[in-house]
Amino acid sequence: MTDSSASLAPPWRPRLVRDIIIVVVVVIVAVVAHILWAGRHMRVELAGNTLVVRGDLLGPTLRVDQLDLGGARIVDPRQDSEARIAGTVFGGGLAGYRSGWFRLADGRRAQVFVREGEPTVLVPTNQGYALLVSVPQADPFIAALHKRYQQSRD
Repeated sequence: MTDSSASLAPPWRPRLVRDIIIVVVVVIVAVVAHILWAGRHMRVELAGNTLVVRGDLLGPTLRVDQLDLGGARIVDPRQDSEARIAGTVFGGGLAGYRSGWFRLADGRRAQVFVREGEPTVLVPTNQGYALLVSVPQADPFIAALHKRYQQSRD
């Protein structure tokens, strides 16, 4: 005679599996909620001699002297042969917003905060990566970066 109770899973195993599933679902919901929220609230600010990306957990704070402003330019990350987003390192996108660390088509790493439908500026840094950000007015943004850089050198 065989004992069928010996083949049953320990009583804690179903609870553990259930708890792991709950944690995974909560994390996924939190990540999706953050991306949706950040897509509407992300903004790029120049505060003194500092460029700050606010409204996204991954947003950097960089001094203007850490930026290679000679390479700053307006790009289309869907079309540009060098600035096209080619792969994800640590980031994601949803509902027209991408943020995180990505690989560009030219092989560089980039910290990306891009909203679909807004002009995008590529700003190389002297930290070994590029910054790709969407701003409502790209030309005045680049001009303000140059002005802040000049002020920081004076």
